Amino acid sequence: IAALVGLYIWATPSFADGSRPLPPPCEALVEALDNPNKDPLSNSVENCIPYEKLIILAKNWNNFIVYIREFSDGITYAEMLNSAFYEEKFNLDYPQAFVDADDAIVNAVAVFVLMKDPERGKVYGDLIRMWRNGVLEMVVPNYTAFAETLAVLNSHSSTDILPQGHSPKSLLKCLILNDAYTLEFKKVIASKRFNQCLRTVY
Repeated sequence: IAALVGLYIWATPSFADGSRPLPPPCEALVEALDNPNKDPLSNSVENCIPYEKLIILAKNWNNFIVYIREFSDGITYAEMLNSAFYEEKFNLDYPQAFVDADDAIVNAVAVFVLMKDPERGKVYGDLIRMWRNGVLEMVVPNYTAFAETLAVLNSHSSTDILPQGHSPKSLLKCLILNDAYTLEFKKVIASKRFNQCLRTVY
């Protein structure tokens, strides 16, 4: 279970087991999301919890993955997704990409259950599932036989609250890069930095 909830890198252990609610977002995080072109270190991060600091300072996806490997005790769902993306894009190992994405779903669900945040959990879970199911096209013979079923499943997604016209992969990367979980989810989605990310992420 420690690996499943490795994403909990808060200021004190009590945040990790859900016994205390997360603190309100620190001012530096709110400022970073509202003003993406401003130097993130122009505001003090002294009152930010460690994960907020990571979100504020991470400049891109690769940068974020390096930071989270240093901070976390276990393998996080972001790292599992990074592995899935790598296997799919560079190794063309679609079965392994599918498995890694499946593991990421389990990890994400465990994290958001402990956080008592079903809205975030549903959105993240649906996005990962949508990307994972897309990998099936490269793995399953006669994929078209499954296309209609998958379209029905995806049509009931909770992701309608997100900006439309973007791939599940882009949405996942930008959410992970901007969501420290302390700020209301809808405010993260509406933030300038999140939407700027969607225009530049690949």
